[in-house]
Amino acid sequence: MKVLRFYAPKDVRIEEVPEPECGPDEVKLRVRNCSTCGTDVKIVNNGHQNITPPRIMGHEVAGEVVEVGADVSGWSVGDRAQVIAAVPCGECYECRRGWMAVCQNQTSVGYQYEGGFAEYLIVPRQVLKVDGLNRIPDNIGFDEASVAEPFACAINAQELISVADGDTVVVFGAGPIGCIHIRLARANGASRVFLIDVNAERLKMSADAVRPDEVINGAEVDVVERVLELTDGRGADVVITATAANVAQEQAIRMAARRGRISFFGGCPRPTPTSSATPTWSTTGS
Repeated sequence: MKVLRFYAPKDVRIEEVPEPECGPDEVKLRVRNCSTCGTDVKIVNNGHQNITPPRIMGHEVAGEVVEVGADVSGWSVGDRAQVIAAVPCGECYECRRGWMAVCQNQTSVGYQYEGGFAEYLIVPRQVLKVDGLNRIPDNIGFDEASVAEPFACAINAQELISVADGDTVVVFGAGPIGCIHIRLARANGASRVFLIDVNAERLKMSADAVRPDEVINGAEVDVVERVLELTDGRGADVVITATAANVAQEQAIRMAARRGRISFFGGCPRPTPTSSATPTWSTTGS
């Protein structure tokens, strides 16, 4: 079967490898869709501390069950399934408290386990142990199911920053994740949602799809000044940086209102992993 394997930064190869065999405590999927994550791009460019090459990449996976191990119950050949990306251990203190997203022993598909940029994928015992293989509803396609993981991450982020009725929300990044955040912010009751990017074509494409209240092109205007202008000087209640750009994080801090909440969703690029800024309303004193 054909796979996409990571060997080293800038060294990713399409190769032919034997089709994997399913163990007694595993499930074998025929991969129908594996979406490309921004993290995959970072891995291609910079590698990752948790990847031991060579490794088949890809962690946003949906497919069809083609074989079920003898010790596995609840799954049948032909079932449609989506695979979790981050795999909690299910046993540490955090997992026992239900905080599996911050498991101290977390492993990941496409990192410690072979990923979904392949024709077939073995769902390992560790995934099945924590109920990490999810049945796809009949009205959901494989392409939609493969982005369930980033969608769940966006839901979690907006729950953590408590997007609520009446909020003014700013989203940096006019990519798929930014669009998801705009839709979720609307669903969570945001009164106004602004979208920021520096690519005019990308802005238009995303704006046509998700209809933000305002589109701000950072290549043409000072985005902090524009947000302050749109909010009568107060700033945004919520800012979400759905892009791996230091400048976006700095601008987010500067445009946030008093008691504003920020989600640094996209992280920072590996070559420049830190950023700093001061809120526009910052004061000094004892």
